[in-house]
Amino acid sequence: NGMDIDDLTGSVTIAAGATSATITVRPVDDTTIDANETVIVTLSANAAYTLGTTTAGTVTIADNDVPVATPLPVLIVIANNDFYYTEYSAPRAALEAAGIPVVVGAGRRALSVPHVNTGYTSGNGAVMPDIALADARASDYSAIVFVGGWGAAQYQFAFPGTYNNVAYNGTPAIREAANRLINEFVAQDKIVTGVCYGVSVLAWSRVNGQSLLQGRMATIAHFNSPTNNLPEAGLYRWHLETNGATAFTGGELGQPVSRFDDVLVDGRVITGENYDSGRLLGETLADRLLNRNQPVATITASDATAAEAARETGSFTAARTGPTGAALVVRFAMSGTATNGTDYDSLREAVLIQPGQTTAAITVRPIDDATSDADETAIATLTVNPAYNLGAATSGTVTIADNDAPSAALLLPDLLVIAN
Repeated sequence: NGMDIDDLTGSVTIAAGATSATITVRPVDDTTIDANETVIVTLSANAAYTLGTTTAGTVTIADNDVPVATPLPVLIVIANNDFYYTEYSAPRAALEAAGIPVVVGAGRRALSVPHVNTGYTSGNGAVMPDIALADARASDYSAIVFVGGWGAAQYQFAFPGTYNNVAYNGTPAIREAANRLINEFVAQDKIVTGVCYGVSVLAWSRVNGQSLLQGRMATIAHFNSPTNNLPEAGLYRWHLETNGATAFTGGELGQPVSRFDDVLVDGRVITGENYDSGRLLGETLADRLLNRNQPVATITASDATAAEAARETGSFTAARTGPTGAALVVRFAMSGTATNGTDYDSLREAVLIQPGQTTAAITVRPIDDATSDADETAIATLTVNPAYNLGAATSGTVTIADNDAPSAALLLPDLLVIAN
């Protein structure tokens, strides 16, 4: 009483002229997994009445909480040489705090040493992997995390250059094993993540002939790549942009002076900028694997009218409810009588909601052509995406007013020629 059901006072008044009164049992909808429970009401002896033959009744409360199965372990991949220790330890701590087991993998099952001064508290921070990547299979895991540090270069499957530090080049077999795992996780619709330079591993993967990050948004640190023979392979972001991704780096996500919120979710791919982002990446991944705190996305026409005259804009607003710690990519499809890129400036059909924010604007800017049209519509419709659930409002319409008057036909007189 008062915990599983709303508090009952222990007495009820039968009104004058009435022969009965109702005692309502209102369950409290908690999140505790219980067997069905009972509420038993028993009459107490009282000088005001005599007890009849029926002095007790039972109400059974059905529970609605489903046990959450512990996900399969997460495979955290470190480099055999020069991984960044905090980018390994912070996601691991967040996952294990959520009850999700972790298995550590590397190219070789040999003692692996991190960069110096990267967050370890004893010795040189060396970690013994549990498994070599050649022996790992995605079916045994719920997600994979590629940890940063320059040594992650050993897993860059399609990188065309050569690093001065030979350990960073890995071997063909190790790069192939890393790429095979990424393909297996994608094929099994599981989450693939990377932190800092580990995100470059995702960029240089090849899934169905293209990078996993092709057409996606991702974040990576604003650092220089390890020395290599490609002059263009400087900043980390080059690895992403060369492979068709939109890169966010150097404070472009969330708080400009902080990297703790620089985590980005785009479908089944989650990326974190650097070691400061590791904890939030682990927490965000845990939420997805435990199916808790799932975002709900909506889209509406926040300014439903636009016009060719003066290129007056209209707009849609993509919104989310739920946790806002990480950035979220919301994807949509454009339709309607107006053509994307012809009747209005081209829209990418994806928008980023920044960390800490609940909305993002999508601007429809008409193209002022010389064609006389009826008013046209631009319709944005959310597409199904594993990064979020769809809310009630899944589409919106912006109407574009035309400013070209129909051309009137010029009627000339007929010329009649008569012979003399």
